[in-house]
Amino acid sequence: KSDRIREYPWQTDTSVGKKSWSYCVGEENKSPDHIIDDFVDIVSKNGNLLLSIPIKGDGTLDDKEMKFIADVKAWMDQNSRSIYGTRVWKSFGEGPSAEASRPINNQGFNEGNDYSAKDVRYVVKYAKTEQDVDTVFATVMRWPAQRTFTFRHLGRASEHFSGEIESIELLGHGVVEHKLTMEGLTVQLPEKKTNDIAPVFAITFEPGTDKPVSLAELVDYCKILTEGADGSIKPVNTGSPNVTALSDLKYAAEEAEACLEGSAGEQAAALRKLREAFEDCLGKDFTPAAARQLLDRPRPFQ
Repeated sequence: KSDRIREYPWQTDTSVGKKSWSYCVGEENKSPDHIIDDFVDIVSKNGNLLLSIPIKGDGTLDDKEMKFIADVKAWMDQNSRSIYGTRVWKSFGEGPSAEASRPINNQGFNEGNDYSAKDVRYVVKYAKTEQDVDTVFATVMRWPAQRTFTFRHLGRASEHFSGEIESIELLGHGVVEHKLTMEGLTVQLPEKKTNDIAPVFAITFEPGTDKPVSLAELVDYCKILTEGADGSIKPVNTGSPNVTALSDLKYAAEEAEACLEGSAGEQAAALRKLREAFEDCLGKDFTPAAARQLLDRPRPFQ
């Protein structure tokens, strides 16, 4: 299994059985979510999956395999739009499994499956006519425990920002509420899960709104966000921001501000560096909710 997007289409294969590619009486099968996770990950990197379902000597499938097929089919019936006809997006994904280094080893199967509710895989389906719009499909690899989820790569400060939101649909459910901020795109999940494996969101953007954030805009935002990061911000609960990360972000914003009058190349480099610091801050449990907490905090003479 590839650890990144490949330029040319590729294919990998696996078997339903945990140990064997041939039918073995009593062998334990992989779970449907294991296969779907790998399938979604492979497609996000320009790949295809060949799945082997071993048959018995008489050419039939056993009850466990039939149950497996039914479970996978149920997910595909609901979410196939995010698979068929899709192409790789700007990024294959985000979250711990995307950020970890996973070089191909041994035969190249890389079948370790440690996805979490923080992991996302992206693909895009391009519009077929001028009247249509491109649709980005974002699969969260496990159902979040909370009723909200934030896609960091779709935030206004991200290098992957694709525009203001036109609509967001949770496949199998319908339109969901959302909020777009510098930190990310936060969506509301329904009380009842649409399936037992993974939620998929279909996201469309308002045409012509994909202008990336400027260096000046991000500097101003980070300065407001990190006001007091020299010690006056105190962590008070689980939702509080990481004070050390904020201090690092404040320093990065000050460095970037010094480049505002520089050349285009210098400003571009400063923007990349400030984005990295901002994303590093987000990676340390600095959530949109924590950002709101900072932006809304009382200030002297306000």
